[in-house]
Amino acid sequence: MKKLKFPTAHTILLIIAAMVAAMTWLIPSGQFDRLGYDKEKNEFVRTGQGEPQSYPATQETLHKLGIKIPLEKFTSGDIYKPIGIPGSYHTLPPRPQGFMAFIESPLKGIMEAIDVILFVLIIGGFIGVVNHTGAFDAGVAWLARRL
Repeated sequence: MKKLKFPTAHTILLIIAAMVAAMTWLIPSGQFDRLGYDKEKNEFVRTGQGEPQSYPATQETLHKLGIKIPLEKFTSGDIYKPIGIPGSYHTLPPRPQGFMAFIESPLKGIMEAIDVILFVLIIGGFIGVVNHTGAFDAGVAWLARRL
């Protein structure tokens, strides 16, 4: 009997992608309403279901919405992205992923991360050439002699 080996990284990623695609059929989708700070108008903007709503940028507004963050965090720019509002979760229409979305997902991922992929390939090639020519070893030896 042949001994089982641990699967390769590609196999593990494929299994994880298949499990995530299957979960889109089982787990209901939803999101929280979000509260963002508009510096120009000095007000909070609540986005979610329906039209965006504006609120005055006061600590009282934050307390009414159940947010226990000081107002200064928003006005100083420490918090610059919209945050979730407690108790505002609502479900969204389901968007289950089919077989074609599962097949296309690696290609979309490669297209979105091509700059990082090319950077890693170029750096790897540069390091390979430097190692192959012996320049790295010579540089380290020279540095060791100088110190």
